[in-house]
Amino acid sequence: MRIHALAAFALFAVFSGAAAAATDGWYLSTGMMGTRMEYGTGAVPGMSGQQAVYLKSQTGKPSRGVLKRSIALEAWRGQRLRVTLRLKNDGAALGIAGLQIANSNETGIAGQTQKNAPGGAWQVHQFVLDVPENARNLNLTVSLAGKGAVWVDALRLEAVGKDVPVTPSNNQSGWWLSTDRS
Repeated sequence: MRIHALAAFALFAVFSGAAAAATDGWYLSTGMMGTRMEYGTGAVPGMSGQQAVYLKSQTGKPSRGVLKRSIALEAWRGQRLRVTLRLKNDGAALGIAGLQIANSNETGIAGQTQKNAPGGAWQVHQFVLDVPENARNLNLTVSLAGKGAVWVDALRLEAVGKDVPVTPSNNQSGWWLSTDRS
C-alpha cells in the first residue's frame, strides 16, 4: 500500500511540475468551493507572445478562482518598480488583477486591485510601487469571477524614475492580498 501511495505522489509531483513549468510560474491558488477551474497556456487572438496563461471555469455556473505568481524582489530593493500585464476576459468572466509586496517583517504594500471591463478586449494594467529595502517577494494575483476565462499576457517588471507616480496602495499587516475588495 505504501508503494502505491508513493508512486501516486511521484506522478502528482511530476505532473504538477510540468504544469508549473508550462505556465511560467503561475499556479492555481484557490477555486470557489464546488467549482472546477482549469489553467494552462494557449493561443488567443491579440496576445503579444507565443502563449498566454489562462484561468477558465469548467462548470456552466458562475465560478471564482485565483491564479498566483510570486517573484523574488532582491534585485529591485530600493527602486520604484512598474509591473505591467495584460488581461483579457472571455464570456461573462470578470478579470481582476492585484499585487502585493511582502516584506521580511511580514508586512507589505498592496496595490489596489484593477478590474477588466466587460467586452473581451485586451486591457493593460499597471502598478507602480516603491520596493522597500526589506522586500522579499512580489505576489501577483489574477482572479476570475463568473463564467468563462481570463487570459494573462505580457507580464513585465521595470525600474522607473521617481517622477513616475505610484499607484494607490494599502499597507498590509499580513502578506496575503485579497482580490475581493471593490
